[in-house]
Amino acid sequence: SITMAAALGRVAVARLVGSSVVRAVGRTAVFPSMQRSFASVPHMSDKLVHVTFSNNAGESLRVPALEGQSIYEVALQHDVKVGDVYTCHVILSPDSYAAHDKPLDEENTQLEGFEDLRTPTSRMASFLKLSAAVPETLVAITPQRDTAQP
Repeated sequence: SITMAAALGRVAVARLVGSSVVRAVGRTAVFPSMQRSFASVPHMSDKLVHVTFSNNAGESLRVPALEGQSIYEVALQHDVKVGDVYTCHVILSPDSYAAHDKPLDEENTQLEGFEDLRTPTSRMASFLKLSAAVPETLVAITPQRDTAQP
């Protein structure tokens, strides 16, 4: 009956509220049985930007991203293959390169391993954080390198 279903619903809610099954930390809710964090769910205060990935075949993919994400994180989120965290060399359009912060010394050290592919607008996708000041970033995907150890 409807009253029995309502009573069971109240009992279930009371158990959830009275237990530690649901914990909230800031904007992150964690459900132990799922072990999933909702920290990456967009919030109204998040700044939306876009990244357009292109390859040598002339194909391109424009995807949404959030301020503060790295190009590497955006690529993983949208199944774009840019290599692993150590081999994620990409080339930005000249306008995109000029608009973003310049690479740090640590990133330049990583880029030294790509002298055969490096251009004046080369970046490591894992270092480049997106900013709301740059609403559109154009990224060319370079050939990937295998980092597997023998």
